Amino acid sequence: MASTLTEGVEASLAPWLTAQADPQGNFKHLTDALAAMGEQVYAIVADQGSPDDPANYVAGWSSLLDPDTCPTAFLPYCSMFNGTGVPPGTDDAEARAIIKAEGGFGRGTPAAIVATARRFLTGTQSCMLIERQSQGGPDPYHFLLIVRPEEVLDAVALTAAVEAVKPAGVQWTPLVETDGEIWAEATRAWSADTTTWAQKG
Repeated sequence: MASTLTEGVEASLAPWLTAQADPQGNFKHLTDALAAMGEQVYAIVADQGSPDDPANYVAGWSSLLDPDTCPTAFLPYCSMFNGTGVPPGTDDAEARAIIKAEGGFGRGTPAAIVATARRFLTGTQSCMLIERQSQGGPDPYHFLLIVRPEEVLDAVALTAAVEAVKPAGVQWTPLVETDGEIWAEATRAWSADTTTWAQKG
């Protein structure tokens, strides 16, 4: 099989592309231009290499399901199969890393939400998610996400990213930024003496 669509078309039309049949090369230019429009699709659907050489063989369509061989433009499609998703504007290396991490298998979990938030934090990337809690008190369908203000790279982007991965129906307080101690781990209670709130968003 031809390695490109253009090569395959030229091979199939070879008798009409000779110097005698097409002295000015007009027919060749036409066929090459038409074939070029299908090269991107051909690279995906056609087998690459030979089954006799497994190390260099890529079966047709399989590249769309492999984050290592998938063309950059189709990485968002590839990410659908494990539920990760690739945010718009993500560069090639990061998109492949997101898919390989298989974070979609834990989507909607506190760990997945915190991991998403940390992509927009710098420094220590301090991020704490407190379930079943709002600023007004206990709430079974609410969570707080606590970050340090000096570590937030983009509060708007962070908020949008968390909105995209949190479970439907669960509310949260976007975005609590504080340098104070806000939670007493020993008693699992708020400490009013040390709480400092600065709500954004």
